[in-house]
Amino acid sequence: MKAKSYLILGLICLIATACNLPGSKTPTPAPPSAPQQTWVDAPLPNAILPFLPYKLVFHSASYFGVDEFEVKVNGVVEAMTPPSSQIGEGGSAGTLYYGEYLWTPPAPGSYLIAVRARANGESSIPAEVQVTVVGPQAEMSTPLPLAPTLTFTATAIGIPTLPPEEPASCTLTALVNLFCRPGPGYDPIDSFKPGQFAEVIGVSPDRFYLFVNGPNFGQQCTVPMQSNYVEVQGLGCDDLPVLALPPTPVSTPTQTPLPQCSDGIDNDGDGQVDLVDRQCRDANDIDEANP
Repeated sequence: MKAKSYLILGLICLIATACNLPGSKTPTPAPPSAPQQTWVDAPLPNAILPFLPYKLVFHSASYFGVDEFEVKVNGVVEAMTPPSSQIGEGGSAGTLYYGEYLWTPPAPGSYLIAVRARANGESSIPAEVQVTVVGPQAEMSTPLPLAPTLTFTATAIGIPTLPPEEPASCTLTALVNLFCRPGPGYDPIDSFKPGQFAEVIGVSPDRFYLFVNGPNFGQQCTVPMQSNYVEVQGLGCDDLPVLALPPTPVSTPTQTPLPQCSDGIDNDGDGQVDLVDRQCRDANDIDEANP
């Protein structure tokens, strides 16, 4: 009788142990229907932006697609825009969906930009970045250099003479790789290499852009007048004529996006833009992150 009891107890233990074997199946949780997470790629947090239209870039991970991105600026809905593309499988969070929006700041100031993805009536947690928009005058780090001081030399009979008269010209020398555009927001029509120069023919009304004849093709184009980009010198730099900028082009949904190495955006977030970034081979390079 005692042996029979031991046998029954052993069978119960064997069955209980088999329930915990590695081969036993556990239910797999269903993937969530809402987008998992949203990121803002550009601008970077605490970025300082010029008072010009700026392309916001963002993406989100989702198992069941993304219907649209909601863009808020200082708590007000600025736009509802569909994703522009998707790429592969994003891992445990789902597929990645990308979006863009051309934002025009209404005035210089501080702005909180928030983006969230929406799908199936549900939303991800918003991704937020704080930026500061500054006016053109605040972008100028140094004024134009002053004209050199004239000096006198005395001849043998003591009569002072003036140095030979120089033409009143103003020359721009590039300090970095630099695009030259017809105006802000336009595609480049010429470019500078470090040390390459051109004659300055005018300045914009806000004194933020210089007009030059492009060094390679001779067409009139503009470059930003910032001391970390260019150096200007000459007697004519104080008396430049004021030239009007062309209207800023309007972006349309059918417009082909520029390659990353010529779109004016720090796509890989390393603080270097377009051809200034050593990862860019040329202006047609579509990936700013890889050489």
